[in-house]
Amino acid sequence: MSLKVVIAIPSEDQVYTDFALSLVTMVSMTLQKHSSIIILSIVNEKSCSIAQSRCKLVEMAKQQKADAILFIDDDMVFPADLLIRLAKHNKDIVGCEAITHRIPFKSNCVKISGQSTDGSDHGLEEVYSVGTGIMLIRMPVFDKLTIPYFDQIYDKEKNRWQGEDVGFCIKAGLAGIKIYVDHDLSKSVDHLGVMPFMIQDLKGYQDADK
Repeated sequence: MSLKVVIAIPSEDQVYTDFALSLVTMVSMTLQKHSSIIILSIVNEKSCSIAQSRCKLVEMAKQQKADAILFIDDDMVFPADLLIRLAKHNKDIVGCEAITHRIPFKSNCVKISGQSTDGSDHGLEEVYSVGTGIMLIRMPVFDKLTIPYFDQIYDKEKNRWQGEDVGFCIKAGLAGIKIYVDHDLSKSVDHLGVMPFMIQDLKGYQDADK
């Protein structure tokens, strides 16, 4: 049975070279190695609001009558068999965990227990939430949710805003939809970013060279 997929990329004005190369090699391998996966299109939505971009990208996938939408953020680097491996799980929602690209580093994946993952797990695991930077979602999921599918939530207890990916996972969970993360595939994913280098860090780098 075929799976018709729209690859959805929310972005600003530019994308990383390494991301673009990953995208090209993934599309090429998928077309060559897995004839049952049909890539309908690669769509992009530019906006200063990633939550709005994701919602618009979902509507594009609906218009194309896709079976699934693969979100890939423009700052991700991933293996060529990414789509093939995610599709094989045959789950409503399955994604990859990644770490933030700002200090302090932390995982964007939270277990059912409420603890963040630490990169040591293996296999496929049901989780409370995982980032949408790389996430394959079957389109019937959106029939069970209300717009906006992706929405920032203010956590009064922790006095902070939670990202639109957490908001999506919370909505999906409340609708009875299970969310999974592929820990092994996640280990082949990089999250690109600009890291600030400060003079105070110099000693640490010098010590590491000894």
